[in-house]
Amino acid sequence: MGERGKAQNAVRSGSRRLLHPVGEDTSGLKAAQKFSLLIVDDDVDLALNLQDIFLTEGYDVAAAFRAQAALALCGKRAFNLALVDIELPDMSGLRLVERTEESCPKTECIVITGHVALDSAIAAVGHRRIISYETKPLDLARLTSLVRQVKERQQAEEALRQTETRLGVVLGQIPCILWATDAGLNTTSLAGVGADFVDKHLKLGGRRRASAAPPRDGKASPLLAAHRSALSGSAQSCELKWRGKDLYCHVEPLRDAAGVVAGVVGIATDISEQKRREAELQALSRRLAEVQERERGQLARDLHDEFAQTLTALKMSLDRAAVGVEGNTGKVLRDSSALVGELMAWVREFSLDLRPTMLDDLGLAEALLWYAGRFSTKTGVRVSLKYSGLPRNLPSEVGTAAYRIVQEALTNVARHAHAEEAIVRLWADEVSMTIQIEDRGTGFDAALLSIDKSIGISGMRERALGLGGTFRLDAAPGRGARISVELPLPNHPEVGRHRRKH
Repeated sequence: MGERGKAQNAVRSGSRRLLHPVGEDTSGLKAAQKFSLLIVDDDVDLALNLQDIFLTEGYDVAAAFRAQAALALCGKRAFNLALVDIELPDMSGLRLVERTEESCPKTECIVITGHVALDSAIAAVGHRRIISYETKPLDLARLTSLVRQVKERQQAEEALRQTETRLGVVLGQIPCILWATDAGLNTTSLAGVGADFVDKHLKLGGRRRASAAPPRDGKASPLLAAHRSALSGSAQSCELKWRGKDLYCHVEPLRDAAGVVAGVVGIATDISEQKRREAELQALSRRLAEVQERERGQLARDLHDEFAQTLTALKMSLDRAAVGVEGNTGKVLRDSSALVGELMAWVREFSLDLRPTMLDDLGLAEALLWYAGRFSTKTGVRVSLKYSGLPRNLPSEVGTAAYRIVQEALTNVARHAHAEEAIVRLWADEVSMTIQIEDRGTGFDAALLSIDKSIGISGMRERALGLGGTFRLDAAPGRGARISVELPLPNHPEVGRHRRKH
């Protein structure tokens, strides 16, 4: 029979079988790594044999036969669990539990007694640190199982505390909020330095519906809608403003061990600074675009008004000088006149590329019609231009951005798409204008854009975002490409609308 079996028989029979000498201090045996157990019983045989059993189980065990000795041990170190006899020679077990409140406040206790007294049982059960009341003769299988369960629970609780501590450190360093709800969207936990930015219904223990913002116009808040979607199994993200802060929220289903959605877990990060910087960059981009267009327009006018007129006068002078002149001199004058004519044509084209005057004089629709025809003549790529509902008096910055986006997109089609046709669509309502440029060319992988392509696309994106709009690129090898842009039209005048297909 092994040592454990001998000890168990000794406990059952009451015989004294000492596997460790009386008074031997084993409490320091790898105390930092082991679950520590204190046995307090004036039945020396029982205490020592219980000590042997739990040492065999791998616990760190100390034994005391009087209450004062137990108090002395508790003054030196902490224990995870204490097995305390309810009747000790110098003090009752319940009084001992109360006396160790200061020195070992986290030590849980199991009370052991040789008789069942109703008043003692009620007192034991009513104490917050006493978790069980066991009677002699002890059921060792039950006792060892109970101790093992306490050990596993305490270890799990400690692991959870450490995880929560680490999480708290992380959350304390970044502006975010972390929360969880049950399947009824009742908040079950909440942490983070930004918790005050979340709606009051997301408070810990409030057991209220998760709703980060009150409904607007009878509609549920974006966060509440995201929670409901997560309950159906789909992760969702949204942005919302709360108490002057911009929050980015992401929620996912919280599943139990069986994979069933049991609630929602969410995180909200404060992106106010990011939004502020984005707004500054958009304002700067918009300002740069305005300055660039103004300089291009001024340069185009200077070319047309000054340089082109000078070239015209020079050509007329050369033509007059060549009249009646024969031989080599006449040929040189006529060739020079032809070169000046070519230079005039180049200056005119360059001036139009810089800033077509019809964009300012006739509006976006007429300027795009002119450009589409000119583009097709130069590149051989057909352009199908369709527009509907465009205001006659578009805001200048919107009309310019739309023209430049279409111009850059068609340039990319001619250079890279190897397409025979490009389709341009524009339509507007009271709040925004949408632009789509599509080709059925070779297409490309947007994630593998070359530098020359990405620069043009970045320019279009910046123009759209700079006006508070949106930009989207859809492309795939062999399937062509589509650019979709939406530009806001804040309070534009309803002076009349174009409807035309070309």
